[in-house]
Amino acid sequence: MKLKIALPIVAILFSFNAFSTHPDKTKERSAAEIYQELLKFKTVGKVLYLAAHPDDENTRLIAYFENYEHINTGYLSLTRGDGGQNLIGTEKGAALGILRTQELLEARKTDGGKQYFTRAVDFGYSKTTTESLDKWDSLKVLSDVVWVIRNVRPDVIITRFPPDKNAGHGHHSSSAVLAEIAFKLAGDATAFPEQLQYIKPWSPTRLYMNTGRWWYKNIEEEAANNPDIIRVDVGKYSETLGLSIGEIAALSRSKHQSQGFGSGLTRGEILEYLKYVAGSKAANNNIFDGINTKWTRIKGAEKILSLTDQVIQKFLANPFHPENIVPALIGIHEQLEKLPKDPTITEKMAELKKLIFNCAGIFTEATAPNYYVTNFDSLAISFSAVNRSNLNVVVKSVAFNAAKTDSAQVLQENKLQTFDLKSRVNYDPNYFSPYWLQNGYTNMYEVNNLQLIGKPENAATFFANAVISINGKEFMVNEPVYYKWVDDAKGELYRPCIFVPKMTVNLTESAYILKAGSDKKVTVKVKSFQKLSTSELHLNMPSGWSCTPTSFNFEIENEGAEQTFDFMVKAPNGESNGTIEPYIASNKSQYTDAWYEINYSHILPQTYFLKSKSQLVSLNVAIKGSTIGYIKGAGDEIPAALNQLGYAVTDLDIKSIKAEDLKSLDAIIIGIRAYNVVPELAFQNKVLFDYVNKGGTLVIQYNTSRETVTEELTPYPLKLGRDRVTEEDAKATLLQTDHELFTTPNKIEEADFDNWVQERGLYFASEWDAQFKALISWNDTNEKPLEGGLLVADYGKGKVIFTGISFFRQLPAGVPGAFKLFANIVSYGK
Repeated sequence: MKLKIALPIVAILFSFNAFSTHPDKTKERSAAEIYQELLKFKTVGKVLYLAAHPDDENTRLIAYFENYEHINTGYLSLTRGDGGQNLIGTEKGAALGILRTQELLEARKTDGGKQYFTRAVDFGYSKTTTESLDKWDSLKVLSDVVWVIRNVRPDVIITRFPPDKNAGHGHHSSSAVLAEIAFKLAGDATAFPEQLQYIKPWSPTRLYMNTGRWWYKNIEEEAANNPDIIRVDVGKYSETLGLSIGEIAALSRSKHQSQGFGSGLTRGEILEYLKYVAGSKAANNNIFDGINTKWTRIKGAEKILSLTDQVIQKFLANPFHPENIVPALIGIHEQLEKLPKDPTITEKMAELKKLIFNCAGIFTEATAPNYYVTNFDSLAISFSAVNRSNLNVVVKSVAFNAAKTDSAQVLQENKLQTFDLKSRVNYDPNYFSPYWLQNGYTNMYEVNNLQLIGKPENAATFFANAVISINGKEFMVNEPVYYKWVDDAKGELYRPCIFVPKMTVNLTESAYILKAGSDKKVTVKVKSFQKLSTSELHLNMPSGWSCTPTSFNFEIENEGAEQTFDFMVKAPNGESNGTIEPYIASNKSQYTDAWYEINYSHILPQTYFLKSKSQLVSLNVAIKGSTIGYIKGAGDEIPAALNQLGYAVTDLDIKSIKAEDLKSLDAIIIGIRAYNVVPELAFQNKVLFDYVNKGGTLVIQYNTSRETVTEELTPYPLKLGRDRVTEEDAKATLLQTDHELFTTPNKIEEADFDNWVQERGLYFASEWDAQFKALISWNDTNEKPLEGGLLVADYGKGKVIFTGISFFRQLPAGVPGAFKLFANIVSYGK
């Protein structure tokens, strides 16, 4: 691992505390929740849980520390999970990273924790620590971990994985390795000194690993005999919340919908095990033994604990009137204002302000009539406030950019007051997309602003800033601006108000596959976010490619309207590949961004903009047959690729499929993870096997080995393993070079395995019937060859093919050789 201690980093000062653009679902607290927040306010101790990916976190421990021990708990995920699979949609890569980031934020809103990230990219499954740290810039990732530790200032760090091969994934083991190094360096002023202009060194007290039966089959016996292992019952019941910690954790875990981690609510005792790794060994039965987690550890704040206890007793005397404790809470806030500011004090003051507003029954929000605005346009907002107590509450002022209210307004009890403002907004292209995607990336996100590192997402684009006094004490309220609407079926919904370009330009396919010398229609969608004068649409193409027409002149009259334009793109005579990039020329400006949206019910809608481009691939590729039946799996884009090859694809409804429906099909393809997510395949697969027996071709793509709906994936016995080839350039050895699948209708050669992306394949078959023939052998460095990635067999008059090759990544990426190989697979037996 490369370890240089100092790196020059240009930084701009921002607040480190991560701001989520989600509406705060816990903004309005019940009396029980206010009590819970008071108990949390008493404690200044902190825990940082650290692992590699979204969904690696133990939500039971996070929920336990936050909601039972009332310890501020954060989760640091090294990556955003961009290299994973998607159970609920087609998002991959950067889009999947955005989706999984939002799922983590929803999980943290459920279990109460906070969320952090490094700049490391999930480049896909990694088998070794060495590979992960080599592909990442290990020094930068280490710097990010140190930066988060210094800002969060945890007393205890807990890792999810061991630092060795038992972690099961190179990213997993790397997270433990980096955690141990960062644990030692975070308190060293000579390590990453560029950070110290913003933050002080911080030395956590202890480092633990969250161990368990994954690593110790006899963990109970191990824990009983090893004083370095602490047993924690995280299944405790919270009378205040009316839920067990296991129930809260399951609700949090279930936010990871893209990974299929819906969890049943667990009640009763749940044991977790924490194994000592480094730091003070004073712990006995509790990882906080010997650590003062109360206010008395902060110089000058010793009285805060007793004052808080007094407030809690007063609250409990009449919990249905929390407004009675507001004067005392204001007094504590004034005490904190006198203390030197550090991350803990700043964080606690923010917690206290929320408590004061909740106890006072004050609700505020800022909304706009639309979810977007273009540069230098005017945006109208409404700031709403209501006081649901008998306290003296006054809105002193409300400001939005250059606009500001004229006079103070008293908020009478339970009467909603709205303040309308309108101001021109200044264009800021940095808000067009998530901060980590703005500069491109390979295995590390290029983020040069130190103060952004660690944040889960961009700060809100727009804020309404209000000064509100409660019993004479003034507080600044910064409300993010949202678009709010009412759906007839779902009720009130929110999405962030954002900057958008004046126009966007989207290609309809991620890759265009043409036969050499042929032409194909390329459709471009132009969307206008305001009225515009006449503009021109053009295509930038690689050398040797051409299009008709060369451009379109157009005018879009209505804001939000779209127009569609069709170009005929002609490929060169030889094989060629490159990038097609559309752009709009208008009023001496160019618009090159594509508009993307991720919209699921369990997250806030995400809109982002990236440069519009797709792959152009000219191939001498042939196919046999013409009609394909497709059974969709999870997040499957293979049908679009089949259309690109010239096939007519029919979606098959497996629930009602009948033998006579299949007679006209040249092949049937079962989509990725279909045997994981389509229950009907457990009994309807017999219809598919009969189709093969009568002369059809059946292609079964990869499924995970966990929780398939049936063990009968093919007409012959076949067992899925967890083996995979993660090196995208691993040598492919054709075991039968003259086999029809490698010769017809396309000759497969060594060059066809060049320039693949992320991996070769995954979840290869580990055992198979003798009727199957293995056709390809490949392996990662220093590992044994794997032959279970492409298997073929005769069954009756037909052919059955199983493949764990990751065509679901290669085809949307426009990998030429993958298209040729897939065409041969589909054509096999014709």
